[in-house]
Amino acid sequence: MATTPEEAEAVRAFAICDTNGDQKIDRAQLAFFLRALGQNPTQNEVNELPAEVDFAAAWKYYQEHKKEPLDVSVLEDLFSVWDKDRTGEIKFDDLAQCLKIFGRLSNDAFTQEEIDHLKTEAQIDDNAGGMFNYQEFLNLMVQTQKPHETGAVDGAWPKAAGSSGY
Repeated sequence: MATTPEEAEAVRAFAICDTNGDQKIDRAQLAFFLRALGQNPTQNEVNELPAEVDFAAAWKYYQEHKKEPLDVSVLEDLFSVWDKDRTGEIKFDDLAQCLKIFGRLSNDAFTQEEIDHLKTEAQIDDNAGGMFNYQEFLNLMVQTQKPHETGAVDGAWPKAAGSSGY
């Protein structure tokens, strides 16, 4: 039985990841489990995850490797390197180049397919200057992180399909 709201959320996330009901999850499912709890493991970290774990091992791994979310001001400062005028936008091509270069240095480079997907999801229009609204992106990241900061076992998240709020 879960002793904290955070552990109860982990139990629920594990049950979702355990698609075949054998009380074990594989490496890819463990990565999903960690992401469901607000973590963002790098590809290197995913590659080093155990091949298979039960809930106790997954929960222990989470507790031992948990990273607190970055403060949004830290991310704003990073983006400001390219946004000298503080407009909240940067050229998407600059962002794509950074994702490739810095990702290569950390062995977590974005693929061209992932960059193209981000460009599509961010609705970047090359005919309108190809600008990426990073301020909107950061606001979305903060909103997405909120349920993980407070624990979502109170029934407030996720909302049922068709309901408002999330």
